[in-house]
Amino acid sequence: MLTMRQNSTKKAAKMPDMRAIKAKAKERFGNVAGVKGFGIGDYALRIYVSSNSALQGIMPTKFQGVPVNLIVTGDISAGRSKGR
Repeated sequence: MLTMRQNSTKKAAKMPDMRAIKAKAKERFGNVAGVKGFGIGDYALRIYVSSNSALQGIMPTKFQGVPVNLIVTGDISAGRSKGR
């Protein structure tokens, strides 16, 4: 068990600034055909795409040191849901 003094002298693992990484990913990949959006989840950058197969060779598995999760959403459009 660490004492308060030992704990304060240990360097904590620096967490990446996920908001900044997301913003940079938007700049870098926002105009790629098939990219629909960006998000943050489970210490990873999420990139929402319409089709995984079309982007598999283009998108990185890591961006600025954090894992990238491609999430297939299909096409996204604004509108009301059928139940409303």
